[in-house]
Amino acid sequence: MTHTQIDQAMVSGLATSFGAKADSSAVSTGLDGKVDTAGHSVSDVTGSRVLGTSYQNTAARRHRTAYVTVSPAASAIAAGELSSDGTTWIIVAEHSNQDRRTIMLVVPPGWFYRVRMTAGTATLNRWSEVQ
Repeated sequence: MTHTQIDQAMVSGLATSFGAKADSSAVSTGLDGKVDTAGHSVSDVTGSRVLGTSYQNTAARRHRTAYVTVSPAASAIAAGELSSDGTTWIIVAEHSNQDRRTIMLVVPPGWFYRVRMTAGTATLNRWSEVQ
């Protein structure tokens, strides 16, 4: 993985954090399955992820970063959430309107994560993870 590819993924996540439109292609296209020198790998897990379903970071010592791109319908709200116990959830990112947006979640080891609709519906465009 080159520094340019890593920078593109970071910019995508940071742009989302500051409310700018982001494109997940830097995280998925061309990076799937690659491993850097620190042992981090990027995986496109879109086919195995569903909005509203919770997942757990089972790694013992490594944070997982999920980049989830959704296209909410009119008046819809997509929320990225984290939970230490799988029961009590904290919204860490929200996006609405009809724009394609990427939600970035940094998940501590053992924690749960999900992206769900708090209002309306959305299309899951891509779900990529770095671990």
